[in-house]
Parts: sequence; structure tokens; C-alpha cells
Amino acid sequence: ARENCKGKISDLAVVINAAEKKYISEKSWGSSGNKGYWIGLRVEGGKWKWVDGSYLTNNSWIQQPPSDGL
Repeated sequence: ARENCKGKISDLAVVINAAEKKYISEKSWGSSGNKGYWIGLRVEGGKWKWVDGSYLTNNSWIQQPPSDGL
């Protein structure tokens, strides 16, 4: 997803507070009646981490524990 975004001269969203989350949710694109967006959140070293290197501090994005897929 990140490479796809970079090819369009953009990047995945990194959200640091509730106001930014609300903005992204309101401005997301529609597909088959559903809203959606890509965010730059991944598991690294057993912790949720944004693509800018900062750690997830607001767990409202995801309620599952981080897993490296192992």
C-alpha cells in the first residue's frame, strides 16, 4: 500500500489525535457504499508503529494485540 501511495506522490496517513482521525474518517473515499482508507500502521517488534517511526498511543484504531504474523 505504501509503495502504491508513493507512486502517486503521497503516503499513508499517520494520525496522532482524535481530530485527525475524525478528519480522515469524514474525508475517506466510498466504495460499494462503504468508506475506507489506508493508514500507515504496522506491527514492529511486537508493538504497533506508524510508518513515520512513532508508536501507536491511541488504541482506538485497533483493538487487537500486535502480532508479527508468526
